[in-house]
Amino acid sequence: MASRLAIASQKGGVGKTTTAVNLAVELASHGKRVLLVDCDHQGDATAAMGLGEFTSGADVFTTLDFILGQRPFTPCRDVLPGTEVLVDLDLELLRRIPFDAPVRRFGDALASVDAAYDVVIADCPPTVGLTAVNAVVGCKNVLISIQLLPGSLRAVPRLVRLIEGLRSEKDPAIRVLGLVGTFFDGVSRHPRQALEAARQLPGLNVFSTVIHRSTDVAAGVLGNPVVLARPVCRGAMEYRELAREVFSQLGESRSAVLPATQRCLP
Repeated sequence: MASRLAIASQKGGVGKTTTAVNLAVELASHGKRVLLVDCDHQGDATAAMGLGEFTSGADVFTTLDFILGQRPFTPCRDVLPGTEVLVDLDLELLRRIPFDAPVRRFGDALASVDAAYDVVIADCPPTVGLTAVNAVVGCKNVLISIQLLPGSLRAVPRLVRLIEGLRSEKDPAIRVLGLVGTFFDGVSRHPRQALEAARQLPGLNVFSTVIHRSTDVAAGVLGNPVVLARPVCRGAMEYRELAREVFSQLGESRSAVLPATQRCLP
């Protein structure tokens, strides 16, 4: 069975998609078979992988097709694209599937392709609906992305309560793997205070690696993830180290992701 990870937040602009894409690319660069599932109708993960122009045709197999089981599984370069049709997915799940089944549809679909992959990473939408719930229940492991700015932690307890509720009602294996802080600025006082506040949240792991605010990381989202575009910049090295932290917790071998120093060699 593939290791599964849902990357979630309750607001946009917190580095969630950038984290999903760079973790996926970093693992794939070391030979892991990775499926990236874009669950957001805005398709930011799809665009970040350089696939935005390929998603306009009617014959493209999308995340909606995958979750609803509408067509044979044919991902685009091991990415399930998110498109505007995902806006209607919550309603489609309620309309097509019997009561109580909607939250398990994504997990059921993953089970049918599990053997083909080592890792599945789902980029959740920045809202809590049936699509995000499907990703959490199907993946079981959840990484929460938080922007290290004043007030950024307000939504975290609500999201954690939702995940804990799904664990108690749907599957005891569901867990919050940890929080990752993004947009960190070690010079300013407020990001440091936000990071310390995150570390004080009861019962939650905060990953040691934080992602600094960086023009390199921001530029990488535009079609070439930073771990490939600028592999020796600080942002790439931070995502590389985060990958080691995250997937060691998931039970992946630490050798799956090379130490950052090795990646800097010519």
